[in-house]
Amino acid sequence: MKLEIFDHLPEGILQCEASELHKYLPGPSLINLQGQRDEVLFVSIMLHGNEYTGWEAVKKLLAEYQDKALPRSISLFIGNVKAAREGLRLLDEQHDFNRIWKLDGDSDEHRIAGQVLDEVKKLNPVIAVDIHNNTGLNPHYSCVNKTDRDFLHLATLFSPVLIQYYLWPWQNTVLQ
Repeated sequence: MKLEIFDHLPEGILQCEASELHKYLPGPSLINLQGQRDEVLFVSIMLHGNEYTGWEAVKKLLAEYQDKALPRSISLFIGNVKAAREGLRLLDEQHDFNRIWKLDGDSDEHRIAGQVLDEVKKLNPVIAVDIHNNTGLNPHYSCVNKTDRDFLHLATLFSPVLIQYYLWPWQNTVLQ
């Protein structure tokens, strides 16, 4: 498994369901789309194959710009395409895509995370957003890793409930 990088949306992808992404993307993919402004917005979606919210949101947004330029450049990471095909969070042989970013392993998933981070560092994004849902009964919330004004402002555009998230789950704090 390796990271696939595209400079365009594959033809027809915006009409597919998340479970059909494997027909357009061979695996985890980074899609870099040029916008009117060069500053890049990095968006990650589908780190878990059964969490389709990000794909539905991105699909709706990009469909609005099919015949016109995006206002800003977007780098879109679509994660666990193989698990999405099966409607699962992850496959038995996979590491959890939401737990690979510390790069402390030698799995295919860890290598892909390293490739994504290397590619995104080159783009120097102005904002990074992970559109992520979960399968439990939880309120709508935003996560931030810094509590400065800009981070909090962006997060409150999505939800009034904020969670400060560090690399370790036991350090989470709920902010309201």
